[in-house]
Amino acid sequence: MKEPEKINFIDALRGYAVLAVVLVHSLNGDRDIVFHNVILLGAKGVQLFYTLSAFTLFLSFNVRRETDYATQNFFIRRFFRIAPMFYLAIVYYLIQDINVSYSDNDFRRITSWSVVSHFFLLHSLSPYWENSVVPGGWSVGVEVIFYMICPLLFALIKNLRAAITVYFITLIMGQAIYLYLLNNPLIEFTETWKLYLYTFFPTQLPVFMLGIVGYYIVKSERYVAIMALIGLYVCGAAFLILQYISNKYMNTEFELLNNMVFGTLFITLIFGLSIRSIPIISNKPVQFIGKISYSMYLTHFAVVHLIDVLGLNYLFLNVTMSFLVRFLLILSGTVIVSYFFYKTIELPFIKIGKNFTRTKEKVSLIG
Repeated sequence: MKEPEKINFIDALRGYAVLAVVLVHSLNGDRDIVFHNVILLGAKGVQLFYTLSAFTLFLSFNVRRETDYATQNFFIRRFFRIAPMFYLAIVYYLIQDINVSYSDNDFRRITSWSVVSHFFLLHSLSPYWENSVVPGGWSVGVEVIFYMICPLLFALIKNLRAAITVYFITLIMGQAIYLYLLNNPLIEFTETWKLYLYTFFPTQLPVFMLGIVGYYIVKSERYVAIMALIGLYVCGAAFLILQYISNKYMNTEFELLNNMVFGTLFITLIFGLSIRSIPIISNKPVQFIGKISYSMYLTHFAVVHLIDVLGLNYLFLNVTMSFLVRFLLILSGTVIVSYFFYKTIELPFIKIGKNFTRTKEKVSLIG
């Protein structure tokens, strides 16, 4: 297995993930667009991000496991990777939405608590906080909670069997919690509550766990890896049948297991690309987009807003043609803005985090 920074296909997959998310957010609510339902699947780009995140975190930590302050340095590197750009996004979106009027029961209503929760990266803990300041910020909040439990997962999961076991435990527990809270809501706004139950951490944790399973599949012998993937597909099919029966005969509106099927597809793709590079998939332009994908995720909402303000959403009478042009405008604007922030915010703070952890390691060696 190569070092984390040398695995180019990971950047490529991040690129596809953010492209899918931007594509979905370019729809502008139009349902008459050709292949509308297929385009909506681009929302699974978030789950691809989660799968890749867990995969690379395990890969990176296992390279550094024996170093001093491994756990402390893990948190330091993660903070400098995530927080600076997110803080900039908080400030920007507070300014952008300063004149937006919200109703008293609007779940995006900005409050002092929601702003504070965003600065502490704990905004995913409440349905009223998670997307109140930074659009789409829920996914960053969920990612941060995953970081918090990573040291425990690093200690518990040492092989493929353990990874698969913990995956199924989190899957069953997550679905049970979801169904219980769906039928016993803690807030009065039904749609807000259902959205939160989809996005909150116990629901998304199994997707992260699939990334860890993927890490150990890539490390395993070919036969073991293939058999593990087949087993995951068989179990996924069985769970989908149960989901269908539950929705049809119990009226549960239960759709979470779709994420598990997509997650299994994602780790299959990771496994395949780890064996053999496919230039048409892992190419330089997509790898470049993958490198700036975090900034793209945070800034593309601002570009969407700008396109709307400038009246560029509908440049053609045909809604599909307008969508395609709108997507290209949003994508090109987002890439330009994101590359700037990647060079001026992301890379400098990532370097600060690395220098900080290296300094601690050197002091430890001297001591």
